[in-house]
Amino acid sequence: MSDYRFLEQAERSLYGKKYNKIVHCSQMYPVVVDFLRRGAFKRGIKLKFLSLGMHRRSTNSSMFNRRSDTLTWKVEWLFPLSEVTYSDKSVNDKSSIQSVLDTYLSDDTSDVIRQSLKKYFMNLSKVRVLMSNELTGSQKRYFVVDTSKTLSDFLIGKTIVEYPTFIVTLEQFLNRYKLISKEEEDALNNEMRERRLNRFFNLQNRNERNRDGDSMV
Repeated sequence: MSDYRFLEQAERSLYGKKYNKIVHCSQMYPVVVDFLRRGAFKRGIKLKFLSLGMHRRSTNSSMFNRRSDTLTWKVEWLFPLSEVTYSDKSVNDKSSIQSVLDTYLSDDTSDVIRQSLKKYFMNLSKVRVLMSNELTGSQKRYFVVDTSKTLSDFLIGKTIVEYPTFIVTLEQFLNRYKLISKEEEDALNNEMRERRLNRFFNLQNRNERNRDGDSMV
């Protein structure tokens, strides 16, 4: 938890600067990371990376397989009411969020995890999941997560730093978080959709110009 709070403070500090240093030199990252970024963008997700040496950067096990067009995420789960954090190293983005959460909050959960999350097991019907909007400046705001959606579907239009982090809380504690409305979430989705379309048409126009140039040679 102390590591997570440190990262949160560092990220807020970075976002507050005019010059965003999260990704400032693509040459710093191996090709496999660039593939991951491209695979995420293809799915409508804006993926950013921290500087090399940061804990969150070095522990990111997310991968993108170009041949099978498969993206697997590292997923982090914060349970603030129990002050514990769990993570999954490799989750297919076609998996429903609820199916992954069931690892920690279901009848099949191990006794060790069940004991650590007893506050949640006492109120399973009131469990709610949130995810922070990573680029909202110094004041954190949160999406309400529809756990019936797949990771791929829910993350459309979102900005992710390294990998998704979900906050698991209870309904009675939602007032502790500044929530993003459904209308704002839809607007972000539409903005990302327009970016993807613009990028597609720009690439298409560039390819056409290159073909025209080759035919003139």
